Parts: sequence; structure tokens; C-alpha cells
Amino acid sequence: MSEHCRHFSRVLVANRNEIASRVLRTLHQLGYSTVAVCSQADLTAPYIQLADSFVLLDGLDPAAAYLNIQGLIAAAKQSGADAIHPGYGFLAENADFAKECVQAGLVFIGPTAESIRKMGDKAEGKKVMKAAGLPCIPGYEGEDEQDLWVAANQIGYPILIKPRAGGGGKGMHLVSHANELLVALESTRLHAGKLFADQRIILERALFNPRHIEVQIFADSLGNVVHLGERECSVQRRHQKLIEESPSPAVSPEKRRLITTLSVEAIQKIGYIGAGTLEFLMDEDGYFYFIEMNTRLQVEHPVTEFCTGLDLVEWQIRVARGEPLPKKQSEIHFRGHAIEVRLCAEDPQQDFLPQSGTLLKWLPSSEIRVDEALADDYQVPHYYDSLLAKMVVHAEDRGVAIQKMVRGLEQSVLMGIKTNQGFLWRCLQHPQYKQGLATTAFIPNYGHELKDTPKDSIRLGLYLAAIYPFLQKHTTHFLKAKHPRWRYLQFEQDYFLFQVQVQDGFYQVDTLDNKTKTILDSQPIMIHQSAQTHQWYMATHTHFTPVWLLSSPETPSAETKEYWLQIKADTLFIRDIYLNTGNTSLGSESNLTEGTTVYSQISGKVVKIHCSLGDEVSLGQNLVTVEAMKMEHNHLARISGTVSGISIAVGNQTHKGDVLLFISPKNADPSATS
Repeated sequence: MSEHCRHFSRVLVANRNEIASRVLRTLHQLGYSTVAVCSQADLTAPYIQLADSFVLLDGLDPAAAYLNIQGLIAAAKQSGADAIHPGYGFLAENADFAKECVQAGLVFIGPTAESIRKMGDKAEGKKVMKAAGLPCIPGYEGEDEQDLWVAANQIGYPILIKPRAGGGGKGMHLVSHANELLVALESTRLHAGKLFADQRIILERALFNPRHIEVQIFADSLGNVVHLGERECSVQRRHQKLIEESPSPAVSPEKRRLITTLSVEAIQKIGYIGAGTLEFLMDEDGYFYFIEMNTRLQVEHPVTEFCTGLDLVEWQIRVARGEPLPKKQSEIHFRGHAIEVRLCAEDPQQDFLPQSGTLLKWLPSSEIRVDEALADDYQVPHYYDSLLAKMVVHAEDRGVAIQKMVRGLEQSVLMGIKTNQGFLWRCLQHPQYKQGLATTAFIPNYGHELKDTPKDSIRLGLYLAAIYPFLQKHTTHFLKAKHPRWRYLQFEQDYFLFQVQVQDGFYQVDTLDNKTKTILDSQPIMIHQSAQTHQWYMATHTHFTPVWLLSSPETPSAETKEYWLQIKADTLFIRDIYLNTGNTSLGSESNLTEGTTVYSQISGKVVKIHCSLGDEVSLGQNLVTVEAMKMEHNHLARISGTVSGISIAVGNQTHKGDVLLFISPKNADPSATS
């Protein structure tokens, strides 16, 4: 053990939700006492119950509570903690936080403040890695405004504008032409200031269809450095990762040896200590370019844990105590293939618009690793990043790993808010991904094929929703089936028929009498209910389809029924079921802004109102910007007319469905809707 060994026994985790629960789990396994922190919005969050104690952070802004350095240090002192683990995000890569922790007599479980400052700044990091021998993408890292414009022309378009601080792909903007540069610069600086409290930016040449490859390294205070292999994170939306895997299907053994060797040598030259990830882009010719280093634990670290059999949080703790790395490079062995997907509260059909609300049902698959901190009736807030859970699988080869993840997504039930679960499920089965050909252009190129729920699933979901009241009313008892998980339904009558019609996105279920058997699209259907609540099976002569169904507790009126259904990995929200007429439509929040009333499409904070009372507005004009989950969403005019009423002000908190403003159509009396 190192003579510089630092002892600690009680650790405060300065983070929330999924990563907080992940770190707490390892701390408990190692025998540490733990402290959680929470904002007012997270006071009932499940992760708090995993800690031995918790501290409520001050502040009206929930997200800002986790960014208050002095507040977190005070929480550690108050709770008797002698060490802090920052998780990832928030202050995990904040050099001032690391410095203040040490000055307060706390052990910071992460790199030194000097290393974070040096490598957390993308401009400084590129300079350091260039000097250490890593190839870097051409760009501009200076701060002179005039030089920036000259450099942009020299680099050539398209150009990527990135915040100098922070990570996770947040705040980045792609600029295709010179006339877009000014607006993109302003937007990047605005986001960088909000996300990382640093408005400085850098420029980089944008590569066409690159692969995103990263190398996990670990270094101790004794000068030992190892790599834990590479990961590929090319499947991204808005420069943020959705699917990660290890090893990369695009990296040959020779390239793997080269990139990992260069990474270890670079880390040795800069004297880094702790966990770190060197991120690279690989172009179509197979050349690697260093882009940045993350001085923290990565969201995707579980795939490395699966392939190495190591606990990376445990390694962080051992390094923080001053111990040597648990293994030498020759003792680290890589096995099989691992895949992780990020389950996020967002709607792929609306450009991944963040979602919030009540999680009615959460039942993750027992066959795969799921890192989460969720529960039934959990209130998903709109103040933070949209990540809900990470689902991870491991197998002996990539093909089997994909199959396991597809099954894991099908078996995991999440209802109450819209998520990207079905989208991820389709991504994994797309030929480009299955063949290992996906680049960072995968979602831009194929996203339109992956966003929509299959019509067969929609028809089946509508069918079950429409007959659900009949099932409740006419079911007299259950008959035992041969399979222990199923129960047949015995009806008082067996002569109702439902027929689903689909036209231009409108779905209708017609009820027809005087027919024998229950039929969907002319195919006989048997209905079974699982012994598990809310799960049903729709059975044809060929196979069973599991369907989960929940009636929404927030039904707006007695005449209207609302249901959440999950069919395989797809979740449907069905509303406006009029049983007397047989008419059923699939609810779509994207239609809320049709007409003269503009409703909020998300829950969040109003950050800008782009019009005033009496203004003439045109179809498609931006009216109001609402911020949620670190993203801004613009509400556009669906008609041309005059702003006749404004119901909100900048800074207001708004909920999904709240009225924002009114528009009187052209040639209408403006006072009619005010």
C-alpha cells in the first residue's frame, strides 16, 4: 500500500438518480457508510433510500442545487462524510469543486484539480495531447473573435462548435455554411454558460460519417497506467450517445493495439491520476483523431466492466485511497461482447423532445443488468438530463449480445411517459447496426425509419384498449391454462367484433354485433390474462403477443378514457375512446398547438417569449421557448394571425398542456379569444 494512503469511511455521493444508486451500491459492498444528497424535486426519489442518510440541498432551482460547491461541501461536513464521489455530470469535471473538497479536508474520489482543469478544458486538452503524441482534428482553440472567423474559413465547412468545458455532447452545434456561424456561436455560448458556467468555445473540422471510439484508462498515484479496452459510441442523437458497445466492431486487433498504446503513453506523459476516457473519431479511411478527454467515470462504463470483470467504481475508490492499481496490464483479460442502451424520457417522433410526468409502471427485465433508480409512481422531473436507466448485456459474441438486448427491451415494462424504448429496439435490429456498419450518421440517415411504431402494434393496442371495458364487464371467471403464466377468459357472450381502420394517422375502432368469435383484421384472436397484474396476451393461431395495459389515472373527463399500452418494446398512449360510437383515436401531443390556442408541449421553464400582445405572426413562426431537461423547445405558430392573449411570463414554470398564448386567425376579431 502507498505511503500516501488516504483513509476515509463515510462517502457523500454528490449526484442523483441512476449514477448515485450505482456508486452507492459499490460503496456498500466495500463496507463504506454513505450519504445521498437531493434537491426539493428529488425528495421522494428512490435513490435516496439506498443511502444510510441524506441531506436536502438548499435552493429553489433543483438543477442548481447540485452545482452549488459550498452547499455540497457543507452537506458533507454536516453528515460527517470525509470523502465525496461526484458521479458524472454536474460537478464531476469541475476543477474548483475538486480543489475546494481537498481544501475542506475531504477526499475527492477523482482526478486532481490540476488534471481536471488541464484536460476538462477541450482547448487545453488538445494542446496537451498533441504534445503527448496523439493526432488531433484541425480546429481553433483561441479566444480572439477576429481570429476565430479567419480560422473558420481556413478549417473549411462543415465546422463543429463545441463548449470548451463540460462533456456529454451537450451544447454542440454543426455549421454547414459561413452564414450560419454567427447564430450558432451565440447559441453554443448560451448553452455552454447554462450547462457548464463557461461560455468559451472551440472550433473543429466536422468529419463525414466518422466512428466514435473511446479508450478507458486508469492511473494511480504511483505512476502505473493501464487501459481497459475501447468502446464504440457511434449511435448518437444531437451528439449524445444512445448505444455503446465493447469491443468496437470497426477496430481491428492492430488498430486496437495502436490506439490503446498511444493512449497509455499519453497518460503517462501528463501524470494523470484516476479514471479517464480518451475520445477519438475514426474517419472512413481508418485514421484516428483525438477530440477530448473525460476526467470522470463514463455513463457507458458498465460495458467495460462486463468485458473485463472489473468494478470501475471500486477502482476509483482504491486509487483515491492511494493504493496501486488492482491489476497490471498483463493481468487484465477481455472476454466477449457487451452492449449498453440509454433509456431516456424523450419522444423520438418529436425530435427526441424531453418528457416528464408520472411513471405508472416500471418492471425491468430480470435477464439483463439495469442501472436505474426508478419505481412505480415516480415523478420524472423536467429539471435534469432525460436519462432514466441504462440497460446492459454481455455475451460471448456480438450477435448474441444484440439478441439479448432486443429481448431485454421487450421484457422491460415502462409506462406513463413516452420514452425511446421502442426506438432503441428498432435500432438494434436495423441491418446497418447488426452488420457493425453504424457511424455517427446512423440516426440522421435512418432515424425516420426507426421512430414510428409498427402499424400492426398500433392496431393490436387499439383493439385491446377498445375491448378492455368489455373484458372488465363481461368476464365471469378465468379458466386455467396449461401454461402457468396464462389464464383464459370466459365471457358471458362471444359475439362482439372489433375492426381497426387506419387512415392518414387517424385510428378508428368500430364495434360490430351479431358475429361469432373475436376477430382482428379477419384473424381469430384469443385473449389471455397473465397472473401478473395488467399483462395480457393476444393469441393468434401462430403466436402470443404480450401486451401491458394501464388505465391512466389522469383521465380528463368521464366520457374519455386514456390508456397506456406496451406491445413488445413499443409504448402507446391511447386517448378519446368513445365506446358508444366505437370511435377511437391515438392521442398525439403534437396536435396540441393546432388552432388558435397554443399549449405547452412539455413541462419546463419559460425562457423566452418571442412575440407581444397584438403582434402579427406567421405560420411556423417561433412563439415561445420552454426549457426542460437541459434542452430548449420552441413552440411554433400553427396558423397565421394576431396574438390576442398571453398567459405566461418569462421565468414561469409551465406544465405539459398548459395554455401559453392565443392567436386570432387572420380576418377574425382579435378580442374573440382574449
